[in-house]
Order: sequence, then structure tokens, then C-alpha cells
Amino acid sequence: MPLLLAVAGCSDSEPTPAASASERPCMNELCRTYEQGYRAGEQALVSGEEVTLSPAERARLPVSDGTVSGAVEADMAVAKILCGRKAEEFAENDPMGVDQPEYREAFVDGCTDGALPGGSGKLSRHKYEEVAPS
Repeated sequence: MPLLLAVAGCSDSEPTPAASASERPCMNELCRTYEQGYRAGEQALVSGEEVTLSPAERARLPVSDGTVSGAVEADMAVAKILCGRKAEEFAENDPMGVDQPEYREAFVDGCTDGALPGGSGKLSRHKYEEVAPS
């Protein structure tokens, strides 16, 4: 049975530091790769993309204890699996980027941030903003 990424919104009138950071333009390729990943994850979330897990992947999922943090941990695990797959697809279409470990990590981080329910923003983008341009 496939799992669906689900949208769960929170309204917050105050911009978060992550949201403010996302408004600055990227100045290097790692940051742009993060942004591409973010868009891929966000699209998967908004469209309710199905994620079919292998038995081994399903066995690695944390069991939610019914708390909010448990649910977030389970969502994060599914998002990371989905985003690892999306990084593979991206590498096929853009072999100059994601075949390098640091670009793959940037894409997966962006995708995971975009795929998480709750609109938590671009939590990992700061890791790629200050990197020297490639």
C-alpha cells in the first residue's frame, strides 16, 4: 500500500528566519540545487504524491508514538526516501550536478524541506548560501 505525502498547514503571520532566508537569491550552484530540490519536494507534497515503499524501507520507518514529534519523524523518514529517489531522477537529467555527493545532499535536503507538511520553510538552505561559488 503506497503512502501519501499529506499537506498539513499552519498559519503563522510572522515570517520565520528560514522563510526570510529563502527570499534572498542564491549566489552559487549548491544553493540553486537546494532550491531545485525544494521545488520537487513541495510539488510532491502539494500533489499528494504516492510513495510506495519496499518491505526493507517500510521496516526502517520509525513507529509513530502518536505525538506530534513522532508524526514529524515518520513524515521525515518517508520524505527522505522519496527525495533520495527524486535525486536519482534529477541526476539522470542533470548529470553535471547531483552525481557529486555535495550536490546530491543539497538536492535531498531541499526536497526534504519542501516535502514536509506544516510549511516549516527552507530549514537547511542556510547550509548552501555561504558556500564558495563553484
